[in-house]
Amino acid sequence: MRARADLSISEIRHPDAMSARVSIHAAGSLKAVIGEIAAAYGAANETQVTTRFGASGLLRQRIETGQRPDLFFSADLHHPSQLYEAGLARPPRAIVGNTLCLILRAGLTLEPDTLLDALLERELTIGMSTPGDDPSGDYALEFFRRCDALRPGSFDHLSERARQLTGSADKPKAPGGRNLYAWLMARPAADGFFTYRTNAIIALQEEPSLSFVDLPGNLAVGATYGLALLKGAGDAAERFAEHLSSRSAGDIFERHGFTQLGEPQP
Repeated sequence: MRARADLSISEIRHPDAMSARVSIHAAGSLKAVIGEIAAAYGAANETQVTTRFGASGLLRQRIETGQRPDLFFSADLHHPSQLYEAGLARPPRAIVGNTLCLILRAGLTLEPDTLLDALLERELTIGMSTPGDDPSGDYALEFFRRCDALRPGSFDHLSERARQLTGSADKPKAPGGRNLYAWLMARPAADGFFTYRTNAIIALQEEPSLSFVDLPGNLAVGATYGLALLKGAGDAAERFAEHLSSRSAGDIFERHGFTQLGEPQP
């Protein structure tokens, strides 16, 4: 199967014959960590795990129009909840957390304590993802709302200036093998780009000239990633879903910068 431009597909195979198959649609920010977890799980349990990554809202739309993975792992709880309300999935549950930050182009330094002043008073270009299609865009809007509570008018000012550079099917894609955020910010497409902290860490590994700034405590925005089993998913998918809440999976999530939510399963 050929992947659409806004999605990527891969398969994790054990060298021997597989006795079970599981398919998962997952947020693009989970690509590295789910790839590692699926590879280890597949090898240990003779399970073929097929993964498709993309913006959570776009993945939900594909499920609504006929695609049927066993699992949907979104960067929020809203999109899997919509599938549950539509009768397409079981109730979602929170698995891991992430935080929003601002990736900075080379040569730009901002500090958390003065970040809001800099965004409002300096002529900085701001990038973000597409709200509705990609939860990171929705989380950026939440940051703007929190800014507005401190400085009325901030929401309009920031949302009008922000450029939606990723997240929808019509946005430019990074060349093969490049990290999207490293590629965008090396150009640079903006002075700063709102994305998950885990994405920023990966981008800086590829482009060390970049940096990022965490959002200050009173304006910090956390992301809750939700997992839902699709109706019709079998026992193999249920076992893999349970594994994603296990201690061993949690260790991998935390090594990639995510925070495991809830009490880990044995």
